[in-house]
Amino acid sequence: VEDIPENLADPLPDLVPLGERNLVLGGQRGVLGDISSCQNLTTANTVYTLTADVSTDETCFNIRAHNVTLDCQNNVVTYGVGDFHVSMGINNSAGYENITIANCNVTQDEFSSQSESHAAYFEGTHGNVIINSSFSTVSTDSRAMLFNNTNWTNITDNFFMATSASAAELTDSSYNNLTDNDYSASIGGMLAIYDASDFNQIINSTLAAGVSSAGI
Repeated sequence: VEDIPENLADPLPDLVPLGERNLVLGGQRGVLGDISSCQNLTTANTVYTLTADVSTDETCFNIRAHNVTLDCQNNVVTYGVGDFHVSMGINNSAGYENITIANCNVTQDEFSSQSESHAAYFEGTHGNVIINSSFSTVSTDSRAMLFNNTNWTNITDNFFMATSASAAELTDSSYNNLTDNDYSASIGGMLAIYDASDFNQIINSTLAAGVSSAGI
């Protein structure tokens, strides 16, 4: 059984204490790096700042280090262009921890039909922040946000929209705080919570259901 960190032992914790994180928007420590293209984010303790809209036929950003911040500065990230590959907008399936995603507008290309091409995918990770961003998908089984075994994450002031899947999904994911988010889905649940997902806080949410969708 995995030991719970002492500062996170409360079964209903408040927001993950940002003071203990290496990277905090507005007062970051670590290296600052401007980027203008999709790429792997490979340097720990780095704030990557997106300086322009970007697009790709593959996954746009693969997280490949701990303690990384991606600040898109409200630029648009379009992935899956050309419908060639299963792809993600932001992919943290390798389980890197203390990741911050801020001010991003991540969207699957409108003509993409590749299934399971999620806008934001996190697996096996802890202590993240997703804030002030939007995520949207159009293809079958493609979630705007998918968490698998992802815990102690703050998800605040975001918009999640999916045309052919749940807008946001938590599977085996616990102790997450979801506050002031909007969810929209045409099919499936707007916010789907599965399996051993315990002690998640859902606060002040707006859910817009289609004719074939449910709330939570």
